[in-house]
Amino acid sequence: MAPLDASAIIDHMEREAYAFLRREREFNSVIERRCPGLREAPAYQRGPLPPSDPRFNSWSQYVTYLGKFEMGRFNPNVKAEP
Repeated sequence: MAPLDASAIIDHMEREAYAFLRREREFNSVIERRCPGLREAPAYQRGPLPPSDPRFNSWSQYVTYLGKFEMGRFNPNVKAEP
């Protein structure tokens, strides 16, 4: 069995995180078009944490957090936590 290539794993995790973020943004654009009067959740209005927050150990963790943040745009029950 070949050893795991760390850079390949990191690349894969980043691709997955970006795909998740892209899907959530697409869902939100559909929701926004279909329900133009729907209000954004208060946490979304405050904005996301900065990427320099020490709770993020990698870029893929931050991008995954952004996906969860987008998921909570119209749903205050979704908690985007690092």
